[in-house]
Amino acid sequence: MKKIMLNLVDYDNHVTHTGVNLHDPNIKRVTIKVITGDEVAIVDYTNGARSVYDSSDCRKYDFYDAEYVILDREKDIYLIDEFRGRYNSYDIPY
Repeated sequence: MKKIMLNLVDYDNHVTHTGVNLHDPNIKRVTIKVITGDEVAIVDYTNGARSVYDSSDCRKYDFYDAEYVILDREKDIYLIDEFRGRYNSYDIPY
């Protein structure tokens, strides 16, 4: 299976490696939220499970900046290449 790993960045462009392979066929949808400049990934699986990955462990305030989907197999959304090519957490791939 091809591997494209889900990496998140915080407000200061520090990378967080989640260990999630975006080519995993068990992933149904991946949503990215930007909270105070930090990326948070919500990964929904075909079995109904959900995992959340946060690029920050020290956020003091939660300001909702943006939300978008980079993968949705049911709606045929595939923005993984655009997401991987972003410059920072505010560079929304759509």
